[in-house]
Amino acid sequence: MGLVKIMSVYDIFNKMYKHAVTDEKLMRLLFYVAEHRDDDVTIKTDARPNIVGDFDVINQVVKICRPNEGDLLPDNAQCVLYIYLGEFENSVMVNTGTVNPTSFYQYVNLDAYVHEDYQNTGFALAKIVDRLLALFNQVHVGGVGAVKFMTAAKLDDVDKYEGMQIKLRNMYTQN
Repeated sequence: MGLVKIMSVYDIFNKMYKHAVTDEKLMRLLFYVAEHRDDDVTIKTDARPNIVGDFDVINQVVKICRPNEGDLLPDNAQCVLYIYLGEFENSVMVNTGTVNPTSFYQYVNLDAYVHEDYQNTGFALAKIVDRLLALFNQVHVGGVGAVKFMTAAKLDDVDKYEGMQIKLRNMYTQN
């Protein structure tokens, strides 16, 4: 049996961020507006080149912070994914039911906001939520074990944006 690598909160959070921004389908869903409901923006075309690696685009559509009452939402039509740390809690040992003093659950929140132009032509919010769940639920990104989907909740609409918050949980261990 191999040793478990001890990871920090930063390590896990950074791996989750990189996991999101290196997914071409997710980046395309966030950036490109569908022309109609059957338009699949995840397919590369001459008019829609690949995005991964284009940090100008990634920095427009992915933010590493919590949104503040819509003041971080752009005036122009686009989608934005906010990735930020949530709560922490002690883990409980399964065999004894007692708190494990060296392992913690770290929650990461993913808030996806879509402008009405994206939503009206292509159901963007549902597609983005589907992609986020496929990317993270029960997938080992870092830490101990797989990331676990905890909850999803509709966010309050802000101007011409609607959103959904997904809460994920991952475990990390410290010395």
